[in-house]
Amino acid sequence: MKKRIHYWLLINLIIVFSVVCFALSVSIMRLLGMTGCAFYDFTGLYCPGCGGTRALESLLRLDIISSLKYNAILLPAVILFIYYDIRSFIAVSHSDDDYFLDNKYIPVLIFTIFLVVYSITRSVLLFCGIDVMQL
Repeated sequence: MKKRIHYWLLINLIIVFSVVCFALSVSIMRLLGMTGCAFYDFTGLYCPGCGGTRALESLLRLDIISSLKYNAILLPAVILFIYYDIRSFIAVSHSDDDYFLDNKYIPVLIFTIFLVVYSITRSVLLFCGIDVMQL
């Protein structure tokens, strides 16, 4: 059991390190004047991740309204990650391999449906001249 908790901790440290590296790389790119989204530049529509960096920055400042304005996917994604992380910690600490078998995909399915609907709606609104990130 102790070994499993060490693996859980290692995976969480890798995730935190990856997020920090991403944030640093985005900050460096901004300092060098390299901003933008290739999908947006090519199509003129928002990709599902457009505004995600600004949403994360707002969320870290605890400005939830701005975070949702920039990209409403980020907050549910963070909540879903925390949910599964706590669930995996409980499973690891109790040595319960069957813990994840019960309804494990329902939150992911709901999130995926929300992601698709949100992405299409945001792009259609942008095509109609309504920029939700500027509201």
